[in-house]
Amino acid sequence: MDLALEGLLEACELMFMLKLEPKGDVIAFDPAGMAYGGQISVVREDGCWDIALFGDEAGCKSLTRAVYVMEPDEEPEVEEVVDALGELVNMVSGSLKKAL
Repeated sequence: MDLALEGLLEACELMFMLKLEPKGDVIAFDPAGMAYGGQISVVREDGCWDIALFGDEAGCKSLTRAVYVMEPDEEPEVEEVVDALGELVNMVSGSLKKAL
């Protein structure tokens, strides 16, 4: 989990120039608590990899506030959260293309 979080923080810094710090308690992955999700399929010589991105409501709203430079008490609209997650999917996809 630490490796995935490290990668996400690094990607946000490289793609959005956002220096984010993890805050609060680490919570184990619970699919019942996930409010948003996305999937990237990568076709390679050795087969197809499906990469899933999930987020709970609070985490996705925090990411949206950071991406769109919103105030900490500002409440993002659902459309803004989905757009921010779309940016995250594009960012991860771009990183994968660069790595491959």
